Amino acid sequence: MVPLERGEAPAILVRKAADWTARYLERRKLDASARPLPSQYRHEGVLVELRRMNGNKCSYCERLLAEPEQEVDHHVEVAECPERAFDWSNLYLSCAPCNSQKAPNRQVPVAACVDPCAPGVQPDAHLTFDDERIEARNASTHGRSTIQKYRLDWQDLDLARSKILNTFAFALDAIRQRQLVDGGRDLSDEEREILRAFATPARPFSLMMKLRLTRLSL
Repeated sequence: MVPLERGEAPAILVRKAADWTARYLERRKLDASARPLPSQYRHEGVLVELRRMNGNKCSYCERLLAEPEQEVDHHVEVAECPERAFDWSNLYLSCAPCNSQKAPNRQVPVAACVDPCAPGVQPDAHLTFDDERIEARNASTHGRSTIQKYRLDWQDLDLARSKILNTFAFALDAIRQRQLVDGGRDLSDEEREILRAFATPARPFSLMMKLRLTRLSL
């Protein structure tokens, strides 16, 4: 998870959110289980702005998502807060598992978790990694709740993160071998940039890679 800066509300929501919300709340009076229309909250205008904010990554687990994989998550779920179904500040780009398998707000409230869009948020104050395994930093309660809510410790994520670590290790080893051939010289600026690129916000699991680079003094 990395800090995200939310831009202005998409034009479609500026024009339509109030009307869509009113119509949806009317439907819920007849059917309390009614869901908002995906064609509305997943409107391409909404997705474009979320992609710009996230760099095509899941807001929570940081997996890089192809466009067909991208879902729009209601940060506080519609069942609990239907009036926020089309609230721009409540819409987050997500992968399917983080969206559909997250713990409900009544069980793990978002207020107890790290919010990547919160002003001044520092996810690395609450989350850290032991190789590919995510952990709460210094027993942070926000860190533990975040891991629990979005299942950031599930096996498939560990596997995906380990693949990135292996790719990084291969790149680092190749650079170390060149250093030895060149008489044990220091890293060049170009080599440092190659390694630091793994931690740029547009790359998957960039928080994990940022912490790995810090440990290697890179």
